[in-house]
Amino acid sequence: MCILIVLLILTLVGIIMAISNPLRKSEENIRKDILELTPIGLNIEDVIKIIENNEKWGNKYEKFERGYGLISIGEPTVGFFPTVYYSEDSKKVIDIIGVKSIEVHAGSYHNIFKTDVLIYLAFDDESKLIDIAIRKNKDIL
Repeated sequence: MCILIVLLILTLVGIIMAISNPLRKSEENIRKDILELTPIGLNIEDVIKIIENNEKWGNKYEKFERGYGLISIGEPTVGFFPTVYYSEDSKKVIDIIGVKSIEVHAGSYHNIFKTDVLIYLAFDDESKLIDIAIRKNKDIL
């Protein structure tokens, strides 16, 4: 009986921890949260300061002198990438967002598999933020 109670308590603690992790939110809800931190129109220097001042993101970002590509693998569109892919195996670029971009590794969480959460921030030619995209990569191997 004690073992059953301990397992129940551990299960409840695990569920509470899982629910409280903001990275488990949908991509759209994470995007809304990031837009509150880094609103559209913010300049790239201020965005970098926000990233570097975030304890979890500080050194987990990369700046690109190009926008990120919106990729389609068949239908529907499946995600955002900081680089452009051209190939004959049905990967194709639908759109390039911005002329500069930053990729931030926001963190990861585990269910059965590890899921990494990436944030892509696109900037125009005046280094102003114009779009944010969220992508979750699941490590299934």
